[in-house]
Amino acid sequence: MNLTENPWRYMNSQTVRRIDLKTIHNLFWICDDDGRFGMMFHFNHSLPQESFIGQMKGISIATVDNDGTRFYLILHENKDWEMFLAVCCDIVDRVSRARDESDMIRIINQRIKRWQRFLSEDRPLSMPEKIQMGLFAELYCILDLILPAIGYRNAIIGWVGPDSDQKDFSLQECFLEVKSYVSSKGPKIRISSLAQLDTDIKPVYLICYALSQRSSGLDIPSLVKTIIDLITPMDIQILGIFEERLSAYGYIEGITQGPFSSYFIDSSKTYKVETDFPRITNDMIDSRISGVKYSLDLLQFEKYEQKLPF
Repeated sequence: MNLTENPWRYMNSQTVRRIDLKTIHNLFWICDDDGRFGMMFHFNHSLPQESFIGQMKGISIATVDNDGTRFYLILHENKDWEMFLAVCCDIVDRVSRARDESDMIRIINQRIKRWQRFLSEDRPLSMPEKIQMGLFAELYCILDLILPAIGYRNAIIGWVGPDSDQKDFSLQECFLEVKSYVSSKGPKIRISSLAQLDTDIKPVYLICYALSQRSSGLDIPSLVKTIIDLITPMDIQILGIFEERLSAYGYIEGITQGPFSSYFIDSSKTYKVETDFPRITNDMIDSRISGVKYSLDLLQFEKYEQKLPF
């Protein structure tokens, strides 16, 4: 669906227009009695009032029994139509694939929960360069190394996300910690917690990407699209997990604004964290110290280079 054109632009108060989409379900753009923008789903059967959950910041949710049940999302302030359109398009895109009305209810509630969290956090609409580099590297790692080896389901389920106290990927055979650095500044990476290189549970591999900005490179939206295109359309659960991970980084398609940097991968190297791998471990630290951050100079790590075990 088009996220740039206002579908309510030429609609008057008290008007309804079917959403132009190939689907068996009844989905409509509306303008209510006060001219407020909205969306309506018409269910053929009457539904209990508790079928749908909660409210969203700036958006009212209501149901009305009328020749079945009509489910409404109404925007409080029309000036916020771009944000509202992203919410609507996200829900419509998922609902249009639903097998039946019970599946529709489940999907609608799932998407509402997701948007409730995002809208309540008042996050900035753009992503700082440092965050972009981190997310880009993890997405590229999924496409370049993990997905071809174990498939998109295992790759996405194993993606932990931006929690600095965890490894980036928890896979069946090992953990992966992904780092990126600007090529021109040299191969130095930042370790943000003791847990990132901890090998007590299973082996840890450190994957490092040297990045440079180039107009001909790849960016986050293009990587996200490539991964989504690989997910089976009916695999809503995996798509939801993937979007949750992106949201935790502060990226939501249609909401997060650019500019998005385009990166070229100048080099990539994988290291296995062996027993003598240079790092700071828990047994080196006084219990009164609550956190540790440090840097590694990868020029001196050649002996630890190793291929992934899959």
